[in-house]
Amino acid sequence: MINYLDEKTINFFDSIRTPLLNKFFILISYFGAGDVVIFIVAIVTIFLIIKRRKGHIFMLWIILIASILSAYILKLAIHRPRPLGGIVEETLFSFPSAHAVLSAAFYGFLIYLILQSGKNRPFKFFGSASLLILIILIGFSRLYLGVHYLSDVMAGYLLGGLWLLAGIKLASLKSSK
Repeated sequence: MINYLDEKTINFFDSIRTPLLNKFFILISYFGAGDVVIFIVAIVTIFLIIKRRKGHIFMLWIILIASILSAYILKLAIHRPRPLGGIVEETLFSFPSAHAVLSAAFYGFLIYLILQSGKNRPFKFFGSASLLILIILIGFSRLYLGVHYLSDVMAGYLLGGLWLLAGIKLASLKSSK
């Protein structure tokens, strides 16, 4: 069943590619790339230092490091080849999608920060909704670009989400002491 869905997804995205969508999804995909995420994390870290949120800084970096390490360990352990015919070149193995892991963990953490902030409801809604859409688009971009199977992206979201939840739980335990 998983292989069937993976192949159907690859075939669907092969059929809808256009030059304009190619450019759009290549751009979106950058927001899930490790170097771009680390750059944004550095900016968020500076912001959290200014706001004196040491616990959040610790949680952010734990989630980020755990997400990156676990994604790459699984890639090397499973050795799943990437789909053929992708429109961008990737060098590592396919499973899980590191872009999906990082986007779920990091942008999910930003959603957590927004929801924890004292900002007004419209800010919380639009900020959280925008980041959730970005998370979805990053996974979608990996499928569109033909560099991952659907199961790679879904497993990436699951792994990133688990690290996010573990980080939030750790933060709640630290704050209850």
